[in-house]
Amino acid sequence: MYYDFWEMTLREVVDYINGYNQRERDETRKIYLLADLISAFVWTRYAGKKIPTYEEVFPPIETETNKDNNNKQIRALMEVFMINHNAQRKKKLGGDEV
Repeated sequence: MYYDFWEMTLREVVDYINGYNQRERDETRKIYLLADLISAFVWTRYAGKKIPTYEEVFPPIETETNKDNNNKQIRALMEVFMINHNAQRKKKLGGDEV
């Protein structure tokens, strides 16, 4: 890695540093999440409460259904945009030959 560093461009060095920082932030988030989860289990054990389920602790970020719906919405918006763009271009050029 040491020799690779000297052969990198400035942009590559910046990208490498930003990637490293992002990985460190992600790892720190995981550690804090794990600590929070452990404290929740310890607290529920000694307080006599119910242990939270996996879904309660780690809520799903985005399901496949949501992704499909989002993709359909984006496609529909792009279609409307392209239709309007083509209509304005035809109007601007003054004909249907476009």
